[in-house]
Amino acid sequence: MRNFLTDSHAASGSESDEIIIPEYVKRSPTDILKALASTVGRDLTAAHYKYHDDPYLLPPTNMDKTHYAMTLEAGRAAGRWARDQNPELFQHRTAEPYSES
Repeated sequence: MRNFLTDSHAASGSESDEIIIPEYVKRSPTDILKALASTVGRDLTAAHYKYHDDPYLLPPTNMDKTHYAMTLEAGRAAGRWARDQNPELFQHRTAEPYSES
């Protein structure tokens, strides 16, 4: 088995052990994420983000997807209505200090 470091050092023809540090490149906090995102494509077979809660029971047709989205929003609206009608039953307060109006 050959030593990779010895071979690459001999191939370069350089006998000095000088380490060259490249200049600092200023980057924003999201540059690495953007570089990683550019290496992968979008998964066209993936489900829409609104179906991420139940990936194994995805609606198969567009009509079923519409019904799923409508019932999900209706459930949220029913929850808001119940919270607004009986605020004393819930610990969550949407505004502090709580106002009756």
